Amino acid sequence: MFCGIDQKYNTSRGFGEFFIGMDKTLSTPLYYQLVEIMREQIASGQLLPGDKLPAERDLSNNYGISRMTVRQALASLEREGLVIVKSGVGSFVAEPKLTYDAINMLSFTDTMLGRKSKLSSKVLSQRVQPASIQISRALALLEKREVIEIVRVRLIENVPMAIERNYFSAARFAGLESMNLNEASLYSILEDIYGVRLEQAEQTIEASVANPFEEEHLGLAKGTSMLLIEGTSFNKENQPLEFFKSAFRGDRFKVAVLSQRQQRQRASFSLVLD
Repeated sequence: MFCGIDQKYNTSRGFGEFFIGMDKTLSTPLYYQLVEIMREQIASGQLLPGDKLPAERDLSNNYGISRMTVRQALASLEREGLVIVKSGVGSFVAEPKLTYDAINMLSFTDTMLGRKSKLSSKVLSQRVQPASIQISRALALLEKREVIEIVRVRLIENVPMAIERNYFSAARFAGLESMNLNEASLYSILEDIYGVRLEQAEQTIEASVANPFEEEHLGLAKGTSMLLIEGTSFNKENQPLEFFKSAFRGDRFKVAVLSQRQQRQRASFSLVLD
């Protein structure tokens, strides 16, 4: 369950075990030491999602640091998406970040259903338009051919989490612009109606901050961190069929990748004696 405005927080947990030592002889800034302590408390399960953190005054008194230093630590944790700060109420442990799976070719719907989360969509745009040069190249289309643009807000537990833009050849996927995508899975429609299964994708991932459009439709504060994912999806014949741009809330998502070290080929020598 995601923390919303009406989330009920647990304020009954004791904080006696929370206050562990801070070494003021280290060169590490005091605020960052407090950040590390809180991170460990959250990672170890001593502080659970929804738990209310000790008040600024209590943290200041117990660690012997200024309230300004405490505020700096809490602000850092809030930017990381580990805590939620509610003015006049207090600071609370946030729900764990969701994982964008960059390893397996899963749709957003499949990924969230695997977590048993309530997923919904809000279609902002679904139309046929001339392809830009970037999209034409990505989909191997002749210049100015038409594509179908689909722009959706993706919600989890009714909380806006991402904005997805998908582009397809209008000639190959005729009628997709009129399909009901508020409830149906886009990838399921591609498979069931068009007989297309996307098998792999080339994608880039970069960090950014929310632009005004994203702030408006995701309900974000100015400067909220974002994960921008852009790429092209291919079928088993390696034909490019989808170009996509997605903006995920950086405070609610992290990316999973699998890295493998390539085996270096060793030279093989044979000595032949005549």
